[in-house]
Amino acid sequence: MQIPSKRPKVSVIMAVFNEEECIKGTIESILNQTFDNFEFIIINDGSTDGTQEILEDYAQKDKRTKIFVNEKNIGPIKSANLGIIRSKGELVARMDAGDICQLDRFEKQVKFLDENKNVYIVGSYHYWIDKEGQVIGAYRFPVTPEQTEKNLFRFGSIAAQPAVMIRKELFEKTGLYNTLYQTSEEYDLYARTIKNGWGIANIPEFLISIIRRRKGITEKKIRAIFVNQARIKAVYLPHIFNFQNFVYTLGSLFFILLPADLLRTVVKVSIRHQKIREFF
Repeated sequence: MQIPSKRPKVSVIMAVFNEEECIKGTIESILNQTFDNFEFIIINDGSTDGTQEILEDYAQKDKRTKIFVNEKNIGPIKSANLGIIRSKGELVARMDAGDICQLDRFEKQVKFLDENKNVYIVGSYHYWIDKEGQVIGAYRFPVTPEQTEKNLFRFGSIAAQPAVMIRKELFEKTGLYNTLYQTSEEYDLYARTIKNGWGIANIPEFLISIIRRRKGITEKKIRAIFVNQARIKAVYLPHIFNFQNFVYTLGSLFFILLPADLLRTVVKVSIRHQKIREFF
């Protein structure tokens, strides 16, 4: 392992809360990357299990690992923002506990951003895995900046947050994650990026495996996602206006008003047709 330079190229940001069962695989998939000029900032968000002991053990073994502990649980968005504030890298790589990176993820994303100066966020395709690490699904995102912008207002994600690498200057110029959008903070960041004329792209390779911890999500969370995305679309529609975006904004407002049973039915049908990608 090389000793990182005074300013690392990449800052990896990961918030964790009670993840003793699956955190080791995640950490090792980061520390064993083929690209090694990074700092690994882990925010222990008030864990009450054995997570902290595991983190301290890795920090002792690899000086790139920096552990910060929240005295109480403040949630993943605020924790990520604290990590970004403390970061020193030119690029910020996001990661979630339980997910597993391909060992060349950082190498490929750094190369892509170095070669594509107008792209401010780059993600990748991803696999879904269960707690045992078995692949149970796969997902492909729009690839080019033109494709991601076209799909921004549709009912689907244009990039997986645990898979993205972001130019830190994006946060410096436009602010941190917006904590008002507790289920859709990454969607606000994507809209903010495109509004400013910067690109979002995805490398058409499966560079990360994302864990699915349970089957389905609650109606309450589904509704919160629709509410927050509708709010975000309404904010950014005047800046990224076209007829298609207008129609999708109205569609989001319509879904908010649906009764719970009908909303769940619509989501299930949309999953089947792969139209709402958050729930694939």
